[in-house]
Amino acid sequence: MFRNVYYGWFIVAAGLIIISLDGLLLYSFGIYMPYLKESYGASHLQSASLFSIRNIVFAVSMIISGRLIDRYNPKWVIFIGGFTAVAGMFLTAYATNMWQLVLTYAVLPGIGNGFYYIPSIAIISRWFKKKRALAIGIATLGVPISGMIISPLTAWLISNKGLSNSLMILSLLLFGLLLSAFVMRSAPGSNELTDSNSADNSQSEDKSVNWTVREATSTSSFWILYTIFFLGMNTFLIILVNLFDYAKESGIDPLVASGALAAIAFGSIFGRLFFSGVLTKYLDNRKVLFTSYFLEALSILIIIYSQSVWSLYLFGFLFGFFYSGHMPIFPTILSQYFGTKNIGSIFGVSATGFSLASITGPLLAGYLVDTTGTHFMAIIVATIICFITALSTFFITVPKTREARI
Repeated sequence: MFRNVYYGWFIVAAGLIIISLDGLLLYSFGIYMPYLKESYGASHLQSASLFSIRNIVFAVSMIISGRLIDRYNPKWVIFIGGFTAVAGMFLTAYATNMWQLVLTYAVLPGIGNGFYYIPSIAIISRWFKKKRALAIGIATLGVPISGMIISPLTAWLISNKGLSNSLMILSLLLFGLLLSAFVMRSAPGSNELTDSNSADNSQSEDKSVNWTVREATSTSSFWILYTIFFLGMNTFLIILVNLFDYAKESGIDPLVASGALAAIAFGSIFGRLFFSGVLTKYLDNRKVLFTSYFLEALSILIIIYSQSVWSLYLFGFLFGFFYSGHMPIFPTILSQYFGTKNIGSIFGVSATGFSLASITGPLLAGYLVDTTGTHFMAIIVATIICFITALSTFFITVPKTREARI
């Protein structure tokens, strides 16, 4: 039945499942945070620091995992790293103080997170050229699909099973999804492949455009993209970490409020397919980035002016739709500019912008919440940052070739 199907699409399917692990951790954090804050008597800033610590570790992990998949069998790199995240979530159920919580809920998941998101995207980039943006867009659907499910599921589990049991159940779910790592293969034509039909020579990359990590990171093009990604993720993380509490602050029932995060995930499903599969056919990738960020910023105005349930859900859908537009574009542009041979390492360095944003965004928002007593100012700051990000896309330039730089 699947004999004539290009093996790259199996890689995409496995990548979608593996990347869903990222969504499970990412979207569940905003639900867990107020309960962890209550259980450990922590301030909003201290609770937000767990997310920041996790992503500091994530930054280092991404760079390491990117280098490892450029050299070793990716299925084992992904599985071992993912198992570390699973162990961390499971052990969080037994944490009794803040230091144990830092280790189990921040450090261990941070290590694992870098070992399954970046490798999956890098491997998919190697398997596709003409349909790369679409393939990456489909695989990254794992984040919103899992987020759409995990937000209300986590709220329900905590209410009915308790905090510790909900963490153990989530860790078992993570482990089950992690088994799809064994579908992964390095690249078409690699010595891991035994089926000659798996390779698609029409999708092969031009070897002359393969840059090393040092060459790529020495260009202004790389750092402009890095800065844009960093700024954009600040907006996303401020919204994601604070939206649940912001909705509760407005008098909305917790279970209903969790639906706002699910709405972001739901909108993201359609946005990734629209931006990567449709809009990229008509607009240059740089224009797609501008459109995505500008409309994302406009969507936040909905909850600034109205905090009703319908406006909360409408915002969630639109924010997710527009936010998702830029997620497949960054690895696509990096592959286009710098080639795919070292894309794992290059994308690993680039994606540390997410980790830096997880320090600045949530901590800035936590400080504003603690000093003003409301989440409103944090939402305003997130909007301003997003408009600045949209304007920054006009500075993106194509890097000069080696010959032109000599």
